[in-house]
Amino acid sequence: MMKNKITLLLFLAAFLSQCTSNNDSENPDTLPTNLKIKRVLKNNTIESDYTYNSDSKVSIINYYNNGSLSSKQVYEYIADVTQISHFNSSNNLVQVRKYYEVNATTIRRDRYDNANSLLSYFLYKYTNTSCSHTSIETYNPNNVLTNRLLINYTDTNCSWESDYYNANNHVTFSSVAILDDKKSAYASTIIDTFSSHPSVGNQTEVTNRDANSAIINSSSYTSLFTYNSSNYPTIEVRTYIDGTIDRYTFEYY
Repeated sequence: MMKNKITLLLFLAAFLSQCTSNNDSENPDTLPTNLKIKRVLKNNTIESDYTYNSDSKVSIINYYNNGSLSSKQVYEYIADVTQISHFNSSNNLVQVRKYYEVNATTIRRDRYDNANSLLSYFLYKYTNTSCSHTSIETYNPNNVLTNRLLINYTDTNCSWESDYYNANNHVTFSSVAILDDKKSAYASTIIDTFSSHPSVGNQTEVTNRDANSAIINSSSYTSLFTYNSSNYPTIEVRTYIDGTIDRYTFEYY
C-alpha cells in the first residue's frame, strides 16, 4: 500500500517537477531554449536514460539499479491514446498503461497486466487551476473507488500539498512540496495527453507524513540545484532528514 502511495506521488512530482541556486557561467547562446533529458546519474551511477522518436516524443525510458538495467518503459502514440508498456530486467512484459482524455477536465489511465486484463484505472481531474490535476481517483475493475489523492496548489510555482485517502476516507499519507520557478529536467517526458497542462518547477523541499502525521525521515528532504544557461537543472544535491545525501546529475540532448 505504501508503494502505491509513493508511486502516485512520484507521478505527480514528475509531472509538476520543472532552490535557490547559482546558474553556471555558460554563454546563453550556447544552449537551445528547450532541452530534452538524456540521462540521469545518481551518485555518479546511471539511474535512467531516455530515447526520443522522430517527432521528439519520448519513446523509451530505461531504469537502472546499481548500474544494471532493472526495467524499461516503451511509449507508443496511437491516435489520442498514449500507451506505455512496462518491461522487467529480462525484457518480459509486466503491465501496460493507457492514457487518454475523457473530457476537458478528466484524463483516464487504464492499467492492464501482461495478459491484457484490466487491473485498475485512474481518473485525473482538473478543477479551475492553472497548475495541474487536483485529484487522482483509483478504481478497481468493478468501478469501486479504492483510494484517492487530493491536491491543493499553494503558490504561483505550483507548489503543492496532498492527502492520500483510503476506501474508508481516512488519510493514510500526506505530502507537501515546495517548487521553484525554473524548468523541469523531465519536461520533455510529459506525454501528449498531459501536454496542454503546464509542467513547472523543481522540488526544493518535500515533507511526507504517515497516517499518524509523523514525518517520514527516509523520504523527506531538501534540495539545492545548479542550473545551466537555459534554466534547466544540471545538478541536484538532495539531503534527507535521516542524513542520507544523494547527488543527481542531469544530461540533455
